[in-house]
Amino acid sequence: MRFVCDHMLGTLAKWLRFLGYDTGYPDALDDDDLKALAVVEDRVLLTRDYELSGRVAGAIYIESDVLDEQFAQVVRAFGLTAKDEMTRCSVCNALIKFTTQNILPIPKLLIQLVCRWTFCRDRIPALLH
Repeated sequence: MRFVCDHMLGTLAKWLRFLGYDTGYPDALDDDDLKALAVVEDRVLLTRDYELSGRVAGAIYIESDVLDEQFAQVVRAFGLTAKDEMTRCSVCNALIKFTTQNILPIPKLLIQLVCRWTFCRDRIPALLH
């Protein structure tokens, strides 16, 4: 399942990425461009724009402004699970690469404290212990 969130749902996009779902969050686009993106990339559009949701096949109108309620709505609607959690970068949506080796110049003391490293496509390290 692949999603694209409109510009009002950035935090929801981040949380879907935490679950491991490929979730696009483009810069602000007009409705026609957002609709085209969803179609071309075969993504489900999640939007707070009721009118737009009615013009895009399969789109979901996100009813609430509250993140917990938004997240619950999407999880229920699609039966989402956390089986692939933490496999995507919450910032750029790239798949995360796991390694036990430090590939960046990081102080030796810090290296001794860290068991596992993760890197997204921009090679931004995240430390996992």
